[in-house]
This record gives sequence, structure tokens and C-alpha cells, in this order.
Amino acid sequence: MRSTMKTAIRSSIVSPRWAVTVGFAVLSIVVLSANSSVSYAQDAEVKSLNPVVENRGVMQQMEDTSITFRVNNLISENEQVMSKSEVNVTTVNGIVLLTGAVKSAEDKHWCEQVANSHPKVLKVINELKVRKQRSLLNVGRDKALQASVKFRLINELDAESPTVHVVTYDKVVYLMGVVSKDVADRATKVASNTRKVDRVITIFQFKKDV
Repeated sequence: MRSTMKTAIRSSIVSPRWAVTVGFAVLSIVVLSANSSVSYAQDAEVKSLNPVVENRGVMQQMEDTSITFRVNNLISENEQVMSKSEVNVTTVNGIVLLTGAVKSAEDKHWCEQVANSHPKVLKVINELKVRKQRSLLNVGRDKALQASVKFRLINELDAESPTVHVVTYDKVVYLMGVVSKDVADRATKVASNTRKVDRVITIFQFKKDV
């Protein structure tokens, strides 16, 4: 038996009863209720990713921390880009997520190029928005929302909760990690049903035996 890993990137726009799940141009609508599951689009394989175990090892976590530190420093050193901008760097298993707000499309593209220049980065998900940065009030709101999602994930997933990494920006929740599809389904449903969450985007890597 050998393992292959797939990465799925999906977006759920949340309303009180409905979630719209988008995955690589495939659209499905499902009702989120106590007895329903989340419907997903077909996974898209990222060929550059190597087989991994279910949980990230200590060495991989250290490498992710190193990537985040290096990319964040390189971006922060550019005062012209960072003036009145906000760029957050998150790395999970070699996949870099960029969230925040920048002044122009050129700045957004430059930040992505910086992240891609790191030799250990496997993929960059660029969620930077060309707009004004958040107010301090909205920063606090997002931190509270992130804490709420994490707390609910602990209750739902128990020992599996550390495998799901939560990032929140402007009421959008990003879920990352190396997980089983069951954990992905449950985590997405928890985030989608959390009050004040406008949207859920999942960036999961799946281990699959073939």
C-alpha cells in the first residue's frame, strides 16, 4: 500500500440554513441540519505534494514555522508594500495561506511571488484583498470568532481537533490541515454553523490509500 495526498480548496457561503460549496468550478447546494452532511466537490490533486502521515510531525511543524517566519520577514521588509497594508502568513504542511488587505493588485501579486520563492513552499493560496485594512474593532471581532470556532472544534473532534488549523479574517474562516474526509466534513459543518461566520474556505490535504 502506498499513500497519495490530495488537496481540496473549497468555499462555503454561510446563511442560517444553506451553505454553498464551491470547488474548482463545481457548485453544489446543501441544507445544513443536525442530520445532514456537507456535500463536497471532487478533490483536485496537487501533484507536487508528497505522501504524508495523518498528523504533521514535529519536524514538519518546525519547517512550517520557519517558512512562515521567513516569508513574513521578507514581506514586512518592503515598507512601500506594507504601508497601510496588512498581510498575514500561515503555513501548514508546506502550503502557505496569505490573508489580509493590500493597496493594489501589484502588491498582492508581489506577496505571492515572495511566498513562492521559498524552496520549501509547495503551494500558495493567495486570499489577499485589495482594500483598506481592518479596524482594531474588526481585528478583535475576528480573534473572538476564531476562538469560538476552535472551542467548538475541540468539543466536536476531541483528539482530532489539533489537526485542524483555523485562520479568521473579516468573518471568513479558513480551515487547513492534513485530515481524513470525515474530520474535514465535521470541521466544515462546525465552522459553518458558528454564529457570525460569513464564509468558510477549506484548504485540506487528504491521506488516501491506493
